[in-house]
Amino acid sequence: MALFGSEKRDKSRSLKVGSVVPRFSALSSAGDPVVLDELLQLGRVVISFFPKAFTPVCTQQACALKAGERSPAPELAAQQTGLSVVGISPDDAGTQERFRKEKHLPYPLIPDTHLRLFTLFEVWVPFTRVPGRATFLVEGSGKIVTVSRSLWRAGAHGAVLSYGR
Repeated sequence: MALFGSEKRDKSRSLKVGSVVPRFSALSSAGDPVVLDELLQLGRVVISFFPKAFTPVCTQQACALKAGERSPAPELAAQQTGLSVVGISPDDAGTQERFRKEKHLPYPLIPDTHLRLFTLFEVWVPFTRVPGRATFLVEGSGKIVTVSRSLWRAGAHGAVLSYGR
């Protein structure tokens, strides 16, 4: 499955609360398809971007999102949280899959080595083209409910889960 974004973004607009997120489809680090539209049909989705697996802040950010995940038993966990979670970083699939397994992350990670999703979602360190850190909580309609763009406070990214309950 090829990575794609179904909408062209107006580069003068930044994604913020109330914006509609760009739709995408990609393969996870485990080789499974991740289709945003399918996840949105299940309810709210957390999309979390982090710049580098295994670094301290990225590890804290990824682990803070464990509580909101709908898998591995979707029919049970959905009743508890009603959220799906997807992590995205520029790391290659092998690194991400090792990170996911070592940190016991129950949600898919998408390798974005060509920074296509970082570009679609405008996730950059300010005034640079360096991949940044952002976590979006998106309602089933595709609109952003809340967003955290904190570079150094991993807890701010986990806090988006409280909006999803």
